[in-house]
Amino acid sequence: MHALRTELDVAGLTAMTPALELAAAFHQAVLEDHDGLSAALSRLRELTQNGDHAFYIDIAHFMADLPPPPSTPHPNGSTANTPPSSGGTSSSPPGATFCATGGRPQSV
Repeated sequence: MHALRTELDVAGLTAMTPALELAAAFHQAVLEDHDGLSAALSRLRELTQNGDHAFYIDIAHFMADLPPPPSTPHPNGSTANTPPSSGGTSSSPPGATFCATGGRPQSV
């Protein structure tokens, strides 16, 4: 893993690092390596402090069968449990509401 992190850094692909750490967390969870999982989650938290890819933390906790982490607000308005706000824009048609199952828009 260290070699992959180094290669991403050298190639200037640092935006891919959170995805690598998510894969590392999954790998450690499958191996039931609690120390390795804790380290991967710590690196993932550090990489997502600015709010980008914050949902990866939720995914990693789910894959490891851990309880969801507490929500921490980020500068862009997102938390690990909620996406960033769209700034008042919506992709749903006016008057649409969301069904509790499946999240499909339904007219009011």
